[in-house]
Amino acid sequence: MIRLFVLLTFASTTLLYQSVRADSITIIGGSLGNGNFEVVTVTEDVQTYAQTANWFNATGDESINFTNVNISEIICSSDPGKRFGIPAGSFNFPRISVNDTGYTILQEEEAFDVSYDFLRSTGFWTGDESFRVFLFTSSAPVDSSLTESEMTVVAETIFDVPVSSLPFWENGITFNSFYETSGTDIGKTVYLGVETINPSGLPVFPGLDSVVLCVNRPVSTPMLGDVNGDGTIDLLDVAPFVELLVDGGFQIEADINEDGVVDLLDVGPFVDLLMGP
Repeated sequence: MIRLFVLLTFASTTLLYQSVRADSITIIGGSLGNGNFEVVTVTEDVQTYAQTANWFNATGDESINFTNVNISEIICSSDPGKRFGIPAGSFNFPRISVNDTGYTILQEEEAFDVSYDFLRSTGFWTGDESFRVFLFTSSAPVDSSLTESEMTVVAETIFDVPVSSLPFWENGITFNSFYETSGTDIGKTVYLGVETINPSGLPVFPGLDSVVLCVNRPVSTPMLGDVNGDGTIDLLDVAPFVELLVDGGFQIEADINEDGVVDLLDVGPFVDLLMGP
């Protein structure tokens, strides 16, 4: 113990936190944000944007049909018998579909994941179509009055629609960590948008289901030696460290050798941390 108090008078040091990924936090998924399109407001099979919870048409026409339950035995929700979205697009009916479930960025290194099921249904597919999913900020409320000019895209993913002569569902399309936040993002609220990119402009009718948007927040690992929790390792940590030794208590920051107990075996490593590299 004498060695401990002698060495404590010589140095202190500040250690940086290390980040690890926390469990995913779901922003949109299932009934949350109506990611499965099952939150119904009318009993009809076909619903317009105006009748669909959480989703809006940023290109202006809320009277366009946006969800359906079943078109045929082949073309139905990727979860049979359930409702799915129809994010179609053509010269006559362009549409950018946006979701009003916002997420406010809290810190750096938050990573966003998105997944969904996509239907290549009927229409005049030419083989150069793709499906765009993007995050955006908005200078106006995300509702039926939102316009594309009020949106600023932060990040996007592109799924190239495969060529096929028959309708099919591509399930579980996933883009992990497609956007990771920086310090300049803190405080911004982001939203999800989707769009079928259709260069020919001919009518195509894609389907969308099981939309899941998650964010993985970084969490700080314990700073070994920072027993008083002020973000630095210095003389102010000595008293609480000694108190734990005397009382036989436990605190993860004081368990320097990480053996599950705070005892005399932690004294030497604690001194080393105080003295720095």
